[in-house]
Amino acid sequence: MGLVILAMIWYNLWGKNDPKVYHWVNDMDHKKLVRIGIIAAILLSCCGGDAIFSLLVAIAVCIAPFLIIGKLIQSNSETKKRQNNSDFQKIYREERHDFSLPKAVKKRFKILQKFNNQYDLNLNEEQMNRIVEASYVDYYWEKELYDMTKTYSLPVEWYQGDTGWLRIYLKAFPSMNISSDFSTQYRYVEAAFRKILDETDMKKFYGMEDCIEDVNRRYNLWFDEQTFTMMLRFMEKKGYP
Repeated sequence: MGLVILAMIWYNLWGKNDPKVYHWVNDMDHKKLVRIGIIAAILLSCCGGDAIFSLLVAIAVCIAPFLIIGKLIQSNSETKKRQNNSDFQKIYREERHDFSLPKAVKKRFKILQKFNNQYDLNLNEEQMNRIVEASYVDYYWEKELYDMTKTYSLPVEWYQGDTGWLRIYLKAFPSMNISSDFSTQYRYVEAAFRKILDETDMKKFYGMEDCIEDVNRRYNLWFDEQTFTMMLRFMEKKGYP
């Protein structure tokens, strides 16, 4: 019982805020764990369970304060690291306020899931998990997820800004590469846009609508006129062709 208490304290202080630990616990066979717990309780009762139980509870009571103190020290260290990071400082100056998210993986996933449904991004569960994991590694990804907590009257409001290129990608590409490094993510998106334009002769189409329909059909994409036009403007700024 004492070990269970310690495990619960540790999970609530650290585990639920770590994507790998969260998914490991979430994917466990809980029925199997219950059976193991019952067997362990029976074995304890047969082997002087009262004494062992008291010992484990005593250990838990002694160690728990150190776990809590350790969490406070870690939080303070993370705050200082965050404030001294050049990426955070740059984003903070642009935002003029902090953009931190809930620490728990489950809460961050719910933010993305709600936004995905509300604005029809068509992200699947695996892609959402990768984005949530990236938000723990890169401040730019954290900022992207933070912006999904806001309300937009129209999708075009969300596309505006320095990361419109990424948001178009999340909207229009059902199959995508997600990197926890934001500069690598930028290269992924630019390469995807460049491939489409390199293989599309826009002069042969009667209008934008025909061109978009052809691109969507050939690449299995979900561009509309708004996102396609924004992609063209982004690539023009990059000096394409």
